[in-house]
Amino acid sequence: EITWAPVHNNMDGKWTISVDGISARGRGVCQQGCSALVDTGTNMLAATPQVARALREAAPGCGDHFTFEVAGRGFKVPVREVAVVEKGKCKLAVMEMAEGDGPDLILGVPFLQGKLALFDYDKKRVGLATLGAADKTDRISSLGLRGHMTPRQAPVEEGDFVTIALSKPAHT
Repeated sequence: EITWAPVHNNMDGKWTISVDGISARGRGVCQQGCSALVDTGTNMLAATPQVARALREAAPGCGDHFTFEVAGRGFKVPVREVAVVEKGKCKLAVMEMAEGDGPDLILGVPFLQGKLALFDYDKKRVGLATLGAADKTDRISSLGLRGHMTPRQAPVEEGDFVTIALSKPAHT
């Protein structure tokens, strides 16, 4: 099932959506909502200092997950995808970015892993869906896997994500 989130001010070509909240172990982050840039080219989760600090405080163990609420649906991100283990302890690795006119978060590869992301240019929205167990064994043609946009046929493997850009056909 695809969940669609409207894009905020797509004039700059960026795909910024609202995250209604992030939860882990009963603790909440961004409970009043955060703006988030969906970016297939960012290999980390990034956040403003305030949001990064709140994520670190709420971080569960490496075997747990965060749940990001987008357009009424929860999307799980395993903590191990955004953490490093130091001296036997799980430490959240979130890149801090400057506060200002930009988004509160950048949802990069750690968020997108195991998901389908649809970028709808015409309707100015981002579609998200979790790839199910059946999707991970099916073969997918002409889609970008692991961030590569070269058309190919390959099995979807754990850690992959699929992105599709949607637009109206050009009139000839």
